Amino acid sequence: KRGSFSFINSDPVIIKIMIKWLNDICKIPKKQVKFRLYIHKIYAHEECEKFWSKELKVPLSQIKITYKPTPHKVKRNPGYKGCLKVDAGGVELFRKFLGWKEGTLEHLKLI
Repeated sequence: KRGSFSFINSDPVIIKIMIKWLNDICKIPKKQVKFRLYIHKIYAHEECEKFWSKELKVPLSQIKITYKPTPHKVKRNPGYKGCLKVDAGGVELFRKFLGWKEGTLEHLKLI
């Protein structure tokens, strides 16, 4: 919607791969990447932002938090630390990504 590249996932390994891709391929330093953690309000006491900060080796100040409302009172997945959105670059990277996506779809004969 905003013309920038965004990616969201709850798996720290996938997030690390995406950060490495942004750094190595797109030449965007980690310090320029923005992170937003989406987590249910009832888990605020778990300080999941500290988990992500340590896991990704980024300062807490680089991670913003959005609490989601939920009717649930019991955590179903004890290892869940929220979904982390990775936001980087501007419209130029967004357009490059769209081109890479189209090329990949054509190569795989999916379009």
